[in-house]
Amino acid sequence: MAKVKGKGTLLQVKISGTYTTVAQRTEVMMPQPKRNAIEATGLDDEAEDSFKGILRGGSLPLKCWYDPNDSTHEYLENSFYTDDNADELFQVVLQSSPTKTKQFTGWIEDWKPGTAKIDNLLELDLTIRITGAPTG
Repeated sequence: MAKVKGKGTLLQVKISGTYTTVAQRTEVMMPQPKRNAIEATGLDDEAEDSFKGILRGGSLPLKCWYDPNDSTHEYLENSFYTDDNADELFQVVLQSSPTKTKQFTGWIEDWKPGTAKIDNLLELDLTIRITGAPTG
């Protein structure tokens, strides 16, 4: 069984037609799709019955060292504040051999720049709400 290192994992956003790596990532979570259970147990049933509901893309949390002058951080912040209902194109690239890529669409749900403190770097936590099903 192969083991995949987390170091080198990329989160990329498509900017002007090119997937561009979000700078200074410290944590990238893989997309977490899920399905809700639709309960179908009737009063006359002897056992529970259910079936799978619609596929939900879930969300992807990201942590990075925040640089307000970095072009990818600026792009994501502008995307968060823009109210145009347009999804962004993203991909996560794992450093497996060969590399494995998960692509998805989504929008920035949370934008949380950290607190400036002595002896600490400024962090950024953001969450991407995934729309549709990840592919790859």
